[in-house]
Amino acid sequence: GARICHDKSTTARVLRAAGLPCAEHRLVNSQDAARTAAQRLGWPVVVKPADRERSRGVTIGITDEAALLDAYDKARAISRQILVERHVAGTCHRILVAGGRVLYAVKRLPKRVRGNGRDSVATLIEAANARQAALPPWQRLKPFPADPDAVECLAADGLTLASVLAEGQFAYLRPLAAPEWGGEIEDLTTQVHPANAELAIAATRLLGLTVAGVDFITTDIAQPWHANGAVINEINFNPQFSVAARKIDETSMIEALVDGDGRIPVHLVTGSG
Repeated sequence: GARICHDKSTTARVLRAAGLPCAEHRLVNSQDAARTAAQRLGWPVVVKPADRERSRGVTIGITDEAALLDAYDKARAISRQILVERHVAGTCHRILVAGGRVLYAVKRLPKRVRGNGRDSVATLIEAANARQAALPPWQRLKPFPADPDAVECLAADGLTLASVLAEGQFAYLRPLAAPEWGGEIEDLTTQVHPANAELAIAATRLLGLTVAGVDFITTDIAQPWHANGAVINEINFNPQFSVAARKIDETSMIEALVDGDGRIPVHLVTGSG
């Protein structure tokens, strides 16, 4: 299961053979092959390495050939196995499965700032970074960027660094949440539709895993996957769950994996002789 999960193309093939939903893609090894794959799949597409984790080398929302070739070169710099994948509408959710049950589900949101009806995006970014700087180092999040990539991301939504956001309006500074950029998580554990929970458990069981992070792309996790075209994006056999795990009872993982109540009897003998 761990070996299968390390290759996104193999994972998708195994899931598809079992009748589970996953995104359609093509494995390519050249720019020409990437062009052909994109033409057959239809725009927009996603380009990513087939054998890397933590969103490394991933480019989403590609709508033209120039962006496709840039994305291919970016992915090719860290892997020889490149996937061109049909874009699926929705946001990536992480469903953590352990011991045959869903422990939690979180929605992964890109790095962003929230408007207050007064300040520009640039001012909001400065304020967000100032709040982070005031925290102890171990509590700080990734910096809120105002670099060219952030400007490009803002432009895609018709915004600039000078734009003043309405109260509650968000400005996204990155296209997706990733360890190198950071992001936010929203706890949706109680909103997961039973069909989606069953799907995540089935995929984990299919690969023979006891613990897995099932990345699930959907427009609404409260709706069943077969009603809105949701897919399994990938499966992580060694998921990072420390951040999201703060939102659940710390004993839940042990209770899911250990028979009984998870307690280990300990006998203490004091005295001499």
